[in-house]
Amino acid sequence: MATRAERLAAPHIEALNMINLEFPVSTGFKKVRSAWKAYLTHLEEVVPDELLRGMFFARREELFVDLLYEMGTALKYDFDNTEISKDIYSTVFHGMEDADLNMIRE
Repeated sequence: MATRAERLAAPHIEALNMINLEFPVSTGFKKVRSAWKAYLTHLEEVVPDELLRGMFFARREELFVDLLYEMGTALKYDFDNTEISKDIYSTVFHGMEDADLNMIRE
């Protein structure tokens, strides 16, 4: 939850890669693991051309929110999908900084 507004940040990526360790199937986290697999599969897909890009990223957002919802439910938090997707503080500056860094990388 803490890194959900910074999806390219290393701590966010590390957290995603820890899901298999923190939510083992053997202890009843099957829904979390299923949501993680769906999100991971989507992350690995090639971004389509401009015409389909909006739907593609909307689906990615939906899968991400589903993942966080399942994780929260498994950990006994009472978050709904709106809280997960909308109750986030992120500065305009950080968005601009990320865009600048991406431009430099390219």
